[in-house]
Amino acid sequence: MTQASLALPSGRLLISMQEFDDELPRIRLTPGTYAVRVYSNGLHTISEDGLDGEDRYHVVLWPMDEDHPAQVLKRYPEPLPGG
Repeated sequence: MTQASLALPSGRLLISMQEFDDELPRIRLTPGTYAVRVYSNGLHTISEDGLDGEDRYHVVLWPMDEDHPAQVLKRYPEPLPGG
C-alpha cells in the first residue's frame, strides 16, 4: 500500500491501463491537491516481464491542504516478479 499527494490543477483525472483511448474514464474533481492511496493484491501473479497477471488495484483519493511525500505504508513481504 502506498500513499502520495497528487496536484490536479485542472480538476481532471484520466484513468488508464497504459494505453490512451477516447473511451478511457475521465473524472472531474474540484481543482486542488489530493492524497492518493493505492491498495494492491495479486502481485505474486505478475509475469517475469511485468505485463501479465491477475494483479488488481484500488485507488482512493481525498482532498488535502498540502503536499506530502510519497510513502510505502505496507510492503509486499516477498520479492515481486519482474523486479
